[in-house]
Amino acid sequence: MPTPGQPERRRPACSGGRAHRCPELRQAHQLVRDFAAMMARRTGNTTLTTWIAGAIDTGLPGISTFARHLTADIDAVTAGLTLPWSSGPVEGNVNRIKMLKRQMYGRANFDLLRKRVLLA
Repeated sequence: MPTPGQPERRRPACSGGRAHRCPELRQAHQLVRDFAAMMARRTGNTTLTTWIAGAIDTGLPGISTFARHLTADIDAVTAGLTLPWSSGPVEGNVNRIKMLKRQMYGRANFDLLRKRVLLA
């Protein structure tokens, strides 16, 4: 029971009775948690192939399809789940430039767009 002034702590929806009554939901929940842990701990080089095999064996439509598509470029996926480098800053700049380009569409010539990209 919560003390006065503190909010009541709620259990996550997946930890209740529904997950225990539905084995497919329990499997999907566990596979998603395992993949999230693999991303957070960067253990793709050791656990990715076993996760993919387990996900395909479950036969769950969305997760098994996702796992099969991961095998198409397994080297890049393993590097993304293992190495500490990220392309986030580059993607952020690309997104900013595309936004500026959309804002300037039909308004002025290339010189003004170039100035906005360089000064913004």
